[in-house]
Amino acid sequence: MATCFLGAFFWAQRTGQNDDLHTPAMRILLDDDEVVPPEK
Repeated sequence: MATCFLGAFFWAQRTGQNDDLHTPAMRILLDDDEVVPPEK
């Protein structure tokens, strides 16, 4: 079972699963909402 988890870890590293861990967490804070003026 440990070999399976180790293989999955190396597969994730090789395919770039852990390349950028900071940006997705900050994206919600930096996302700008479009302001739509109310219709009259």
